[in-house]
Amino acid sequence: GRISILSNEFTSTARSDKDGEITCTVKRHSFLSRFLYNNKRFPMPLLLRFALFLVDSMKRAEIIGLCGVLGFVVLLEKTHAKSTNSGPDSPIYVFLYQNWWIIYAVILVVSLAYIRRFVAAWHGAEHMAIATYERTGSTDIQVIEGESPINDLCGGRFSLPLITGAIIAVLVAESFGVNEVIVFLVILECMFWVDKLKGWDKIPIASHASRFLQERITTRHPGIQELRTARRALMTLVAAHERTGG
Repeated sequence: GRISILSNEFTSTARSDKDGEITCTVKRHSFLSRFLYNNKRFPMPLLLRFALFLVDSMKRAEIIGLCGVLGFVVLLEKTHAKSTNSGPDSPIYVFLYQNWWIIYAVILVVSLAYIRRFVAAWHGAEHMAIATYERTGSTDIQVIEGESPINDLCGGRFSLPLITGAIIAVLVAESFGVNEVIVFLVILECMFWVDKLKGWDKIPIASHASRFLQERITTRHPGIQELRTARRALMTLVAAHERTGG
């Protein structure tokens, strides 16, 4: 398992192997990421800002995987557009066009099942370690163990807005004949602005959806190894800031 905890300067990543040995590395963010972290008012689309942070925190293999997923989504979108305009002209186009919603559903179900089985406990431990330090400044494992794995600021707060935005993008694209990817990107930018100005965690329907998702799928109460790994990542991050005077 692996747990990463970020600050405005560093990313601390702790890994636990099958023998229970924990190793940890800390990486300083790129100059661009640190500049954007520390200059919240710098004029830039929030979606672009998020994309830069995301890419900076990912490894090469993860970037390649993300590009593969995005490429597949674009292929489905182009297939849909081609089939709508001129009719499907090959078996693969026919299959993708007729079964695109099934493909999306299968990808979603498999992804959520994987998260519940292999990621949820580590995700919960990460939440607990961060919440403990923000609330008390402690890195004591017994204090961390007393925290809740549910966090209102979890990325799950974007789940309902994302689903709603995707549906709106499809409806707008089909109604006005525009590219649904472009429409969805505009919706994403608006979504980030709502989070910045109001906070999806403060909008009841979005926060309830986030908590439901965390309780049922994306987090669960961790075991001692997950807690030890989260604590190690947190302590390494704190030590990195202490060394640099941050």
